[in-house]
This record gives sequence, structure tokens and C-alpha cells, in this order.
Amino acid sequence: MDPTRFDAIARVLASRPDRRSVLQAAIGGALAAALGGASDAEAGKKNKKRKKKKSNCPQSRRCGKTCCGANKYCCNPKRGVCCAIMSQSCCNVGEGTGTCCSRPNTCGKPWGKDAADSVCCPEKRQWFTTAGLVRCCPAGTVSLGRGISTNGGPCCPQASYCGNNDCCGEGQVCCKHGPNDKGRCCDKHLCLGPGLCCAPGAEIFCPDTNPHCAFGPRTCCKQGNIYVSCPGTTCNCG
Repeated sequence: MDPTRFDAIARVLASRPDRRSVLQAAIGGALAAALGGASDAEAGKKNKKRKKKKSNCPQSRRCGKTCCGANKYCCNPKRGVCCAIMSQSCCNVGEGTGTCCSRPNTCGKPWGKDAADSVCCPEKRQWFTTAGLVRCCPAGTVSLGRGISTNGGPCCPQASYCGNNDCCGEGQVCCKHGPNDKGRCCDKHLCLGPGLCCAPGAEIFCPDTNPHCAFGPRTCCKQGNIYVSCPGTTCNCG
């Protein structure tokens, strides 16, 4: 046999895989196929679970990643804030800004700051414009009511507020006739008795029965079912 032919036969024999290599390759292929099939099946199950979660919350109650309760609505999708339909309003509704405000508080712009965000305003500080818009008086003040205003605006300092939507000015006090009387503003030196704001020089007559201001001297007298003050020292009111 010539050397060239011998070398060719040797190369063919060397290139054939042995039986062990062939068996290992076959086993590896079978395992890969089995594992691949299991992974595909598991992925299919996960996709089904994801689809089920998406369909649980009705579109009308979705609030970002949160599902609002049956009696709530979305106020802030970014933070998942839901407000109660019957008892809360949403101030500054929108992405990342909305907050719930519980009644009797209500949303309103701060007084004098129409460009600012709305705040949850306590009932006693709510001022309503003639157009029905809500403005919130600052802390430490009281609203004078719907459409009512003074030279200082619709917000009265708490210490100056007189319960009949009056705001007493400097040198005035809130004169009240008993604990249930709302009172009215009166110059301090003219508030001569409970709820009596008299003119300068006047006096209070019949304080226990029918308190009123009058210029004396006078006498408190009963006339029928009421008490009145008569001029002088006798009950002669004729």
C-alpha cells in the first residue's frame, strides 16, 4: 500500500465519532426538548394569570394600579387615591395632585389666590361668591357668608366675629342679650348691657323684663302685658 492511500484511510477512521459521544448527544437533545416544552407550558400559565388579573377591575373603577371600591371613584391615578362617592369631594383632581376632602368640608380656592391649588376648607371658613364659587378664608378667620363682604373682605378675624355675620371694627364689641343671642357689633362705650347698643347718653330701662335704651329720667312701668319706660318718676306714659 502506497503512503498516500494509507494516510487517507487513517483520516477517515479518525473523523468517525465513537459510540459514547453519539449517545451523549442524543440524551442532551432529548433533555433540551423536554425542558423547553416545560418552560413554554409554564409561560403560558403565567400569561393566563396576567390576563385574568387585568379583567377583574371594571374600567370605571380603575385608578392607576388600584381598583377603587364599589362606592368610590378615582381622584388621583398616579397615587391610586379613591374618594367616597357620597361623602367626599376630590380637590385638584388629576395625576399626582388629587386629594379627598370629607364633608362638611369642601374644596375651594384660598381667598385672594385664585391661581393657587384648591384646599379642603372647613365649613366656618367657606365663603361663596354670588356666582356660587367657593373661596376659603385663612386660618384664624371666619367667613361672613354668601356674597357678604366688608371693607376688609369676606373673612373676619375670629376675635372680631359677631354671630350675625357681623365683623366688629376697632373699638367695637359684640353685644349679646343672653347666651343664645347672636349679638351685633356696637361701639364699646355704647354697649351698656347685654345685647344693648345704645346711643350716647342713653340708659338701660326695664333690664329684667324688657331691656331697652332710652334717655332718662324714666320709670319702668307695666302696660298691659309688657313693660315700658315712662318719662319721669311715675307710670304716666300717656
